[in-house]
Amino acid sequence: MTVLLKLENVTKRFGGLTAVNKFSTEIHAGELCALIGPNGSGKTTIFNVITGIYTPTEGHVLLGGENISGKRPDLITAAWWKEERGERIFIDFNQNAPHKTVFAPWSVRALDHAPVSFPFPWELLDTLQPHGITIATVPAWVDRHGDAWAAMTAHPQPMAPFLEMVHADQSAGLQDAPWPPVYPKMPGEPPRVAPSRAKKPKPN
Repeated sequence: MTVLLKLENVTKRFGGLTAVNKFSTEIHAGELCALIGPNGSGKTTIFNVITGIYTPTEGHVLLGGENISGKRPDLITAAWWKEERGERIFIDFNQNAPHKTVFAPWSVRALDHAPVSFPFPWELLDTLQPHGITIATVPAWVDRHGDAWAAMTAHPQPMAPFLEMVHADQSAGLQDAPWPPVYPKMPGEPPRVAPSRAKKPKPN
């Protein structure tokens, strides 16, 4: 199949924080792909690198074989509203909204097969199937592989690099995606309606 989008050893650092480390993947024409991982694992950073919001510290982003690292917002966009995208390729990371991916470790989802949210080492990602991670299978898996977060508190990390990322986005005019309607209006959140339907300021 034709390779549409390719990432080669993409690394993104913010000061002393490595948010993404040597990430590589290929997406072929006609494929529907998703990027999964625990909170703070660099998913949104990868999307921002793909869309050109961030320039990778190392590595390359190729679209149709052309290196577009940090320079092709005319071809790729993360704009939430369809009317703002035009014919550009839409990279959707709005699934990071709190009601979608923020689940406590070891929590059980309210679905028939009772899937469990739990941490695991990156090197075991290819061995897991989402529908096979359930309340019936996870205890035995943890007995075999251990708790991936058992030593987490022994390696505390500073919050300063994350705050620098937030301030950099805000200074560049990059807003958060609109929050779901069940949440109160958040500070700095853009309107929850398409721009063409938003209320226009009254002329003076």
